[in-house]
Order: sequence, then C-alpha cells, then structure tokens
Amino acid sequence: MIKNDRIKCKRQRLPLAVAMATSIAGSAIVEAAELEEVVVTARKRSESLQDIPVAVSALTGDSLREKGISQVTDLTGHVPNLKFDVQPQSGGSAARIFVRGIGQSDFNIAFDPGVGTYVDGIYMGRSQGGVFGLVDIERIEVLRGPQGTLFGKNATGGAINVITAKPSEEAGARVEMRVGNHQRLDAKAVADIPLVDDVLLSRVSLASKRAEGYTENIFLGKKNSDDEELAGRVQLLWMPSDGVEVSLSHDRFDVNEGTVGYECRVTTGTDSLLGGLIDAAFPTFYSDCAADADNGWDKFESGDYSQSQVASAMSAMTLDWAASEDLSIKWITGHRQLDSLVSGESDYTRHPVSSTRGYTDVTVETFSQELQFSWTALDGRLSWVGGLYYFREDAHDSDTASNLPYPDALLGGVLPVEALSMVTESDPANIAHRPLNSISEVQLDTLSYAAFSQLSYDMTDRLGLTLGLRRTVEEREAQVLGYCPPSSLASLEFMRNALGPWVPSPCQGQVTLLDGSTNSTLFATSGDETFTNLSPMASASYRWHDDLMTYLTYSEGFKSGGFNVRNRERGNTPVFDPETVSSLEWGLKSTWFERALKLNLAVFWNDYSDMQIPGMVASTDAGGSTVFRIENAADATTKGVELEMVAFPTPQLMLSGSIGYIDAAYDDFTVPHPLVPGLTLDRSDDDFSHTPEWQFQLGGQYSVPLAEMGELQLRAHYYRQAETRLGVQGANAEAYGLLDGRIVFVSADETLELGLWGRNLTDERYIASISPLGVALGVDGYFYGEPRSYGLELAYRY
Repeated sequence: MIKNDRIKCKRQRLPLAVAMATSIAGSAIVEAAELEEVVVTARKRSESLQDIPVAVSALTGDSLREKGISQVTDLTGHVPNLKFDVQPQSGGSAARIFVRGIGQSDFNIAFDPGVGTYVDGIYMGRSQGGVFGLVDIERIEVLRGPQGTLFGKNATGGAINVITAKPSEEAGARVEMRVGNHQRLDAKAVADIPLVDDVLLSRVSLASKRAEGYTENIFLGKKNSDDEELAGRVQLLWMPSDGVEVSLSHDRFDVNEGTVGYECRVTTGTDSLLGGLIDAAFPTFYSDCAADADNGWDKFESGDYSQSQVASAMSAMTLDWAASEDLSIKWITGHRQLDSLVSGESDYTRHPVSSTRGYTDVTVETFSQELQFSWTALDGRLSWVGGLYYFREDAHDSDTASNLPYPDALLGGVLPVEALSMVTESDPANIAHRPLNSISEVQLDTLSYAAFSQLSYDMTDRLGLTLGLRRTVEEREAQVLGYCPPSSLASLEFMRNALGPWVPSPCQGQVTLLDGSTNSTLFATSGDETFTNLSPMASASYRWHDDLMTYLTYSEGFKSGGFNVRNRERGNTPVFDPETVSSLEWGLKSTWFERALKLNLAVFWNDYSDMQIPGMVASTDAGGSTVFRIENAADATTKGVELEMVAFPTPQLMLSGSIGYIDAAYDDFTVPHPLVPGLTLDRSDDDFSHTPEWQFQLGGQYSVPLAEMGELQLRAHYYRQAETRLGVQGANAEAYGLLDGRIVFVSADETLELGLWGRNLTDERYIASISPLGVALGVDGYFYGEPRSYGLELAYRY
C-alpha cells in the first residue's frame, strides 16, 4: 500500500506537493503544505519512492517546470553524481550521459551508452537524438547504479526513466510561452480531449523552440549554436472494460541547429603526428590557434559552418491488463526511427587542415517488445515481477570526410582534385576545391532478447528480501564498405613518403571484388558475434520504524560488446568484449521532525572489468597506420556517497539539496600507443572523464501570499562541481558554479502564471567540453557553456 506523508500547517496557503529526494511536485495553492510521496516504477511496478531499496531521484512534471528544466541535459545539477551534457562534435542533440562515472563519450553507432534512457518503457539506444525537450512529462526517474536485472544491457551506470503524461478524463488545456535574450522563443501547448466518456481519451501536445547562437564565427561572420526545435505527441487511451487499458502514442521531434564553436588551444603543436607538415604548409596555423583566445570566449575562427539536423519519431502501444486482484500483465511495443546528419570542421581554425568538410549521416530503426508479469500473494508480502524482452536495431552510418591537407597547398597543385560526383547529395558546392579523402558506409544489425525475474518477500513487518536475475543474449553483425578516390591515394602516398609509415590511411592494399577483379580504392570488412550475460541482484532492507529504512544491495550489469567499425583495417573488423560491473550499495531513507525533513543517503562501491575505452591506436594490422579503436583497456574500482534532502523550515519556505562525491580512477589502464606500433602507455590512476569528484546543489522556494489574488513564488538554485577531466585523452576543466532564479505570480485559481526567469545569473565562464586533436594536429578545441540568459514566461490553464 502506498502512503501519503503529509505535514499539516495551520498558517497561510502554500503550494506544492513535495516529493522525496530532489523531487518537488506540484504547485497547487492549498490550505496546508503536504510532503507527499511520489509513486515510481523503478522496479517495473508502482511503489512509493521511500519504500524501495534503490537509489533513485524522481522529478515530477510540475517540479521540472518550476526548476526551469526544459530538456534532459538540465538534469545535471539536480541529481547527485549525474553529468548530462552534449557531444558538440555530433550536434547539440547528441547525449553524453554519465552516472557515477559511467557513460558514453563517443557517438559511434557501434559504441553503446553506459546509461540506458527509456521513454515509457521503450529503450532509446543511440546518443543521437538523446537530448530532447521535455514537452509533456509526468515525471523523470534517475536510477543510479547498475540496473542489469530489470533494465538489461547498457545500464552499468544507471538508467533514465522518462514517463510521459497520460490523457485526463476531463477536458482541458495548458499553454506556455517563454521569451528571452539570444532571441529565444519557446512555446508549448497541451490539450486533453475526451472522445468517449470513461472509454476513449486523447491528449495532444506541441512544442517549439528557437534561439540564436551565443557564439560567433568571426571568419565567416555567422552565429553558431543557433537552435530550432519542433516536437509533437499524440496519445489515445482506450479503456474497453474494467481492468484493461490500451495506450497508443506517436511522437516526433525535429532539430536543426548550428553546432558549437570551439576555441583553439595549442597542445603538442609541431611535435604532433602531422605538426611538421602542417607548419610547412600553413606557417601561421599554430600562431593563429594560440591567438584565438584573444578573440574572446564567444568568438572563434573556423573555415566552415557546422550544422546538425536530427529527426526522431516513435510509435508505441502499451496494454495493461489487471487479470485478477493479484496478477497484472503489461505488454509494451515500440518502434523508433532516427535520422541524424552532422557536418562539421575539426581543426578549430580558419585554415583548411583537417575535416574541412565532413559528414556523418546516421539512420537508426529499432523495434522492441516487452512482456511483463506482476504478481502478489500472502496479502502483499510476496511480490514478483518477471518477463521477456526483445530488441532489434538496424543502424547505418555514412561518413564523407576530407581529413588531409589540401594537395594544392602542399605540392603546388600537382595532385588531382576529386570530382563532386563522388560525393553524396548532402554535399554543398563550397567544397568543390577540396580533395575528398574517403567515403565509408557502416551497417550494424543487433538482435537482443532476454528473460528476467525479480522476487520480493517481506519476511517480517520490518525485514524484506529481494532476489533478481536476468539472462541476455545479443547477436551483432557489422559490415563496412569504403571508397578512397584517386586524389586521396596520391595524397596518402605523398604523406607516407614525407612522414614515414604511421599515417592515417583506410586505403592500403587491394580488395578483390565479386567479379574477381581488384580495386585499390575500396576497403571492405565484416564480422558477426554473439554476446551473452547473466545479471543477478540481491537486496535486503530493514525498516527500523515507520520513518527510517536502510538497505544493502548487490547487483551486476553489463554493457554489450561490439565491432570497431571505424577501424578501417582491410578484411578485419576487430571485436571488443562486453564491459561488466559488480556493485555493492548501502542506503538509508528517512523522514524527521514530524516529516518536516527528509534525508536519503547512498554509499556505493563498484568494480568494473574490461572497460570499453575509445582512442587512437597505431595498428600493425593496417600496415602501420593510426586507427580509431575501442579497447577493453581498463579495470577500475569506484566508490562514493550521495546525500539528498528536502525540508520545510517554515510553511512558506521549502529547501532541497544534494551532495555527490565519487572517487573514480582507473586501477589498471594500459592503452596502445597512438603512433608507435607495439608500444603501450600506462594510464593507471587517471581520473574518469566527465566525472567531477564533488557535486553540490542547493535550491529553495519562498511563497508569499497575496491575499485573494494568489501568491508570489521566489525560487533560487545554485549548483557547483569540482574540476573535471573531459575526455579520456582530454584536459581538465576548472571547477565552476551556476546560479539560476525564478520569480512567478500564480493566480488564486491557478489558471494564470506570469514570471521572470534567469539562468547562469552570474555569467560564469566555464568549459563544457574539450575535443582533443593533440595526437594528430597538436591542438585541442575548448567549448564554453551557455552564458547568462533571462526572460519572461507566461502560462495559462483552462
């Protein structure tokens, strides 16, 4: 049974139902403040957040709006040991999620995330499109720690569970608008439309976002980081009989944005792989890079305008059937189509040195089904969740790149220039003067299926035990086909003579075609592999009294293995093995002072094996060239503490906060040298990337009654993180803190809200991402986070 924990006050009216942990629900004006438990489905059944032995933070839809959380990246700073940002090289809509130090640092389709993202129970397996607007959300659950038993593969760090709002039995609508600096204009509309009373309900939601970029390419005279988004969702809820609900939904979002601009910084300079050659061809390259900082943090020079376009559509059906008082069955079916096109430049200067125009065109189609059974017995003391899972993914990645310096600049124009006919339709006319280095096509097919079971038993009124197990089988097949034009071969031959054997080259040797002929311009590789895993968990919880519970949980998880599709080794697609984790967690969930204060604490220890680390490798198999590879290069032990708090010091004042600490460094980390075949580098004791040692956040809201008019809500939130390593081969970004604020008037009948909002009010300058090219070019790119933004907001409900 789910209980509502309440604090009754005899003073003025106060908004909110306040959920546990970081979750602050609702802003209804009521006669009493209520600390009310949020119901979550972190264990695939509805339970009170305070009753489950899981480290989970839940934020309701109202809480998201009040905190100004408009997209999933904004969750950073509201959940301990969560780092959620973007991958600038692949566009602002590509997600980079890290929980307790585990995540995904590369958008390669063969490299799976370490944190699973689920929308209404449907897995979103690719980072592209992973940054999406929160249009119509009931709540978001962030599960920390391995979730291998119930959520399966690719949840070694945790899981993000997004639950959308369901249609209401009452007709109604809500319209929101937000304007701000940088020409920002956001609009949202949600409407509940009952079609047949108590039988067929519908809900429609639309959202748009437009903002001008906050960085400027002064070489081209254009703004970067501009953003245009459009999203929509349609739902039908059919209730043909008592105990049966069928939900049908379709959503789509489209993003068109200019990718971010980088500040160029010199690292190894002319000592890099191509440093001497670049310095000879472009004598001012490194001096121009060093001078880039003088332009200001928001201005940079680049020879090309980068662009990202993403379109994602998902259709879903969920059948809920209460077969009896003790047995319920759920069937979830989902289909998702993702298309992503990113074009960009990656030497961070106005000089045409590297990837002066490259394209990554990704299409992904997924289909999944999950059959869940939920059963209770012994008056609720015994509960069981089990089921079957099926997942299929067809992913295609097409890359067009010019990764080498201009032949004209190097040899006075003696090398041929490739014709535009070799380039796909995505190629603009402005690269006609450049040599095309390569075109590659990657097809990756995945078939995964699993069975899972989890049993919970309350041995006494205080002691509970839970046991779980999941068996996963995953089959993967990869095919890689590439083309290297004649000009690229000539460029490679020249550079090989100039630099020696260790030159990036996907085009060595010959390939025998189906007709028996050979072609030195083609490379082709393929492979297939099957991975299996058994993920157990065991948990014991003890309720010392009604307001205090502790638990101890052991769990395991794994991230699937795959293929090095960027390897470009002729006739060879090396396999990397699964990554596994064993975790031990002790936790406490409590309320104090007649439920005026809630505290949750989690202490964890994780042991990771065969960690998948992406990087550059000098490969003897490819004739001595440098190739990109994912290696099972590291083992690690991480440990940390997480504390979450919600308090009502007075009926008008609500405080919430959290602290996250993690000690995350590699125990054993040996990687192949990026330039010298056979040589290795020992990087043991290096810190994890995208994992600040400390994270701290504190927020508060004070409500001022305005007689019969309504009330004024004053909210502030401060987040700070420690120095952070960005990228396995990247540098460290300095610690920084961000202050956000919001002032809003809420009418007495709650139909009207009018307010002011601000983010990064102190205009903090901080590094959000670092893109290292030190090995090849001797420079890194530094991307700064969003500066101060502010504006007005209006919401009307009827």
